[in-house]
Amino acid sequence: MYEKLEDQSIELTVMKKMHNISLCVMRKEGMKKIFDEIIETAIWIMQADRGTLQLLDESSDVIRIIAHRGLDHSFLSYFNSPHKSQTACGLTPKCCEHIIIEDITQNSFVDSQSLEVMLAAGIRSMQSIPIFNRTGQLLGILSTYHRTPHQPDTKSLQLLDLLAQQTLDIFKHTQAEEEMRENEERHRALTKELLKEIEGHRLFSELIGLQDFKKALSAAITSIRNITKCQAIAMRLEDGGDYPYFVWEGFTEEFILQEKSLCAKDEMNNRILCENGQYLLECMCGNVIRGRINPSMSFFSTGGSFWSNSTSELVAQTPRENLQGKMRGRCCAYESVALVPLKIKEKIIGLIQINDSRKNLFTKEMINYLEMLGERIGAAVSHWWVHKKLENTIDELHAENLVRIEAQKKAAFAYDQIHQMLERITDGFFALDNEWRYTYINSVAEKFWFCNSQDMLGKKIWDCFTNVQPYYDEYHKAKKENTAVHFEAKSASTDAWLEVHAYPSPEGLSIYFRDITEHKAIEQKELEYRKLLEEQILLLNLDPDYTFIHDLNGKISFWGQGAARGYGWTEDEALSKISHTLLKTQFPYQLPASMKKWWLRANGWENSSIQLKTINK
Repeated sequence: MYEKLEDQSIELTVMKKMHNISLCVMRKEGMKKIFDEIIETAIWIMQADRGTLQLLDESSDVIRIIAHRGLDHSFLSYFNSPHKSQTACGLTPKCCEHIIIEDITQNSFVDSQSLEVMLAAGIRSMQSIPIFNRTGQLLGILSTYHRTPHQPDTKSLQLLDLLAQQTLDIFKHTQAEEEMRENEERHRALTKELLKEIEGHRLFSELIGLQDFKKALSAAITSIRNITKCQAIAMRLEDGGDYPYFVWEGFTEEFILQEKSLCAKDEMNNRILCENGQYLLECMCGNVIRGRINPSMSFFSTGGSFWSNSTSELVAQTPRENLQGKMRGRCCAYESVALVPLKIKEKIIGLIQINDSRKNLFTKEMINYLEMLGERIGAAVSHWWVHKKLENTIDELHAENLVRIEAQKKAAFAYDQIHQMLERITDGFFALDNEWRYTYINSVAEKFWFCNSQDMLGKKIWDCFTNVQPYYDEYHKAKKENTAVHFEAKSASTDAWLEVHAYPSPEGLSIYFRDITEHKAIEQKELEYRKLLEEQILLLNLDPDYTFIHDLNGKISFWGQGAARGYGWTEDEALSKISHTLLKTQFPYQLPASMKKWWLRANGWENSSIQLKTINK
């Protein structure tokens, strides 16, 4: 048994078990086996009966049980629900300390529903250790459980801390491997998409087919941004010897304004000319456009591009003279930066700039494909200039029709997206125009009203439902005051109670509702129970006898006025005290176990009155 082992033997056994976990990770035996081994080790350390390992799901911000031992479906389902996804007892860790509950039945922080689920699972005590990363973000929770009340010793908790640290390392290792795998998959997908873009000449055909040059280039960078998933992208084109941003997405207006011109200026704010008659261009963009590159350096490509997956490391490790010119430093907020030249044959007419705050966005292969794409765009721009001169007589109505068709497609797509979203929500939803006519009814509302939306669309709400005074007043208030309204009211078509939220807009009203009948019934029962309790207390206070109530452990929960008069202690002095201690009972009479069982089985009041021989205050 654990308690018979020496401390050194215990530590050696734990170290062996943790070593086996590390071997499982190295052999890539699967996360399920690794997590099961962690739980088995935690249970051995704590000599517990059950255990869970929870992990934060960042996509939903919910802590879910990913591995367990000895727990049934009811327990897992309850504590995996979003409203209970904290520790597996409903408590949320606030710091890096253990959560120890020696007896859950005596702990006020465990709510009644959680207590019921845990007792049904055979749990009386628990120990949890939250797992945080270096920034203090909660990553997961390791918990063990006992069938009986239990207080762990210091040594066990220290060993559990070591296991939790190893679990944190495994979490970080797993996340790093997952990020690496996702990056590799993303890079493969990006490369494939770029290759399709180049081989299919799609950007080329899009550019020469549009009449608005700026819109054409905007479409080009949008396409590249969608493929690369980058945060910001822009295109510079030659304009009077300078190369300002022509189109961009994702950059702030402040950034574009500050970096619009690449020209170096003198003390008089005049642009500086070089000996060859060209303006002197600053920063790395100027290097790429002027061809001031050294392909022997890792951040330049043979195709004339600059790229880095970590500008912070590049700036820290590269001598300033190797950067080939004056650097402004405004791109230092971005880690991944690529500057790809746009060429017409060997002439550079601009560049594509791709920035992202994340590291490792690019690969050498991707830069090569982007350079090929830059050549295609450069050729397309050149062709467009020629094509523009030959297409002055193109019918403007045709172009407008193309735009209108595209807008109709986008509008239809947007409607489909909104429709799908509204059909997925669990609340009833409908929309009214400014004439109080139905313009949309989702399926939840249809089922609640037992109607077909097609029969109601276009009809006024006041014609479909009568006796709707609360709704009439609130909806008119929302429109008149242009403010959202929230209220509860009886349904106009059933006996159900509804919670209603109405939001005004220039087009009318958007209304959400849900059935709260059960909630209202619970509220009513609570009111009735509270009233009954107050009546019982009033009756007990009218009793001239020395009446008080305590639980089976003697803790006083009610101290009547008769008891206060007779014994001499006030209500404040007596409440929560132990009766036979307070009253100096000479022979406290304990209920026989058989009577106590019968009383509880009969749903009797657990806090029963017991007559004692006492000495007054």
